[in-house]
Amino acid sequence: MSASEIIAEIQRLPLREQEVVFDFLQQREAAQRSKQAVRYADDAAFDKALGRVLTNNADLFRKLAK
Repeated sequence: MSASEIIAEIQRLPLREQEVVFDFLQQREAAQRSKQAVRYADDAAFDKALGRVLTNNADLFRKLAK
């Protein structure tokens, strides 16, 4: 089924059913945006993790520094 056929079918639906479709599409779009969002640690979270990362990967950082 093509997009134009789906659109035609949606247009034939009663208004309440169209709203259900639109709600579904909005939720799907929001879920896609949240998956694509880049998240950054704030300074406090970074500082909290920094010591653990450096300690757990000390050998790796030594090798990278060479």
